[in-house]
Amino acid sequence: MKYFTLNNPLFLVLSLLTSLFFFNNSAAQEAEKLYHEKFAKMSFTFQRASLTGFDVYTQTPDATPTMAFSNSRSLQIGFWYNFAQYRNFNFKAGIIAKQFTPLFDLQINETQLNSGGDNSEDLSAFPLSEQFVLSQSFRTEYFVSIIPELNLVLGAGLNLDLRTGRNYQINRVRVDIYDSNLEQDRTIFVLEQLTQQITGSLDLSIGVNFESKYGLFQVEMFRNSQLLAYPTTGDFAYNNLNVNDNTRGGFQVRGNYTGFSFTYAPRKGWANKKVRKNLP
Repeated sequence: MKYFTLNNPLFLVLSLLTSLFFFNNSAAQEAEKLYHEKFAKMSFTFQRASLTGFDVYTQTPDATPTMAFSNSRSLQIGFWYNFAQYRNFNFKAGIIAKQFTPLFDLQINETQLNSGGDNSEDLSAFPLSEQFVLSQSFRTEYFVSIIPELNLVLGAGLNLDLRTGRNYQINRVRVDIYDSNLEQDRTIFVLEQLTQQITGSLDLSIGVNFESKYGLFQVEMFRNSQLLAYPTTGDFAYNNLNVNDNTRGGFQVRGNYTGFSFTYAPRKGWANKKVRKNLP
């Protein structure tokens, strides 16, 4: 029962949703009014997020050289279908395409390299993989009216994440530098990673939506966390260095996202109005 602890964000959000359900005005029907009377059930979303959740370890604790993951951004786009509403609850399903490009840096100094030159600019922002994730998502939202045109939105959802590439595929990354002493390239770092194509994740979000004559705009801050398995794990090794022992270690990429989303739902009948406008 480790998921139901006071410091777990899922437990806190579920508790808040339950409290709001029982103590909010029982006649409130914010979700029903929005999607039954005013706005289309199809909505479009754009998200900007940071990829988070990296672990790196070496055979000898605090050994150097090692590797570290840098700030990896992700642009995400998709759509939702708001298929059901009950009072303040909105239920929706959709598909979101996400960038999955973890970047890593080599943490090694020139003394350890002993290459006869400065290679510091060539030891960062290596792409571990360049994939896309197709997330098939189901989400529940709860609307709390702040003013007539503005609602607080609390959300929770589950995703089935499908990554491009083959399941349990092993990829190899090699880093070479130019050695001025030897006047040739030298391999200093080799990494092998195992990629899982299918994983699952949980979404938690908080934000607001605003009604306008152009449509319904919704802005949220969200956290996406992997549930079933980590998408990427692997091992790395340094070779041909000016040190007695070559460093070996491992890593895992949890594949979590933290970011902001912008969702737009047009007014009801927007597609029909566009067709009529284009008719002769």
